[in-house]
This record gives sequence, C-alpha cells and structure tokens, in this order.
Amino acid sequence: MAATKIGTYGTWGIASTETGTLVETVKYDFAFRTEKPVIDLDGETQGFALADALCTITITGLMNGFDGLIGAALTLVNAIPSHMTTTTGKVVTKSISRTIGIEDFDRVEITATSYPIIAAA
Repeated sequence: MAATKIGTYGTWGIASTETGTLVETVKYDFAFRTEKPVIDLDGETQGFALADALCTITITGLMNGFDGLIGAALTLVNAIPSHMTTTTGKVVTKSISRTIGIEDFDRVEITATSYPIIAAA
C-alpha cells in the first residue's frame, strides 16, 4: 500500500525498482576525484581547480534475480540526480556484496561508479 502523505514533504521513496533487486535504498555520492591547488611563494592557496567529477552509487536490497558482474556496465532504471554537469555516461559495477543469513532473506549491496565523460555504449 502506498504511503499517505500529509502536509509539506520532500520527494518520497524510490521512483522505480532496479532490475534484479527489491530495492531498500539507493545512495548517490557526488565528488571530484582531483583537486589541484594554486600555491603562492608563501605556500598559501590562491586558487584551485577541481576535475574528474564522479558519482558513486550504492544500491541495497533483497536479491530478486540480480546477476550483474563486477567490472561490467550497470544499467540503472532510476536517473542519477543532476548534481554534476552531466549525469549521462558509463556506470561500472565496482563491488557486489551478498549477505545470506540463516533466518533472513538473501541481501545484496551493489556499488557502482558513474563516469560522465565515458560513453555509455
């Protein structure tokens, strides 16, 4: 059953489930991998350049047929929020963590990185 929302609220829930998982959370971490300072003769920072913007995506949930491989492209159903200049590009699976408990469901955590400058194909 869908939640009943009352009053002022932000975006609710995950728009669509990701393929192969019953998604519990999707986390997006945006960061620059490179920072190059401009240092004067006194060793003080006068400016800097930021480069190599990346988005690390972590999906956690229950297994439901997920068969992805580390190092392979990951196709996302949900769009990456637009906190970078471009959010298109190649998304590569960096790690897959499976948790199987004696009295629990088979869980999966998928971590991938979006490289916005590399072509998706």
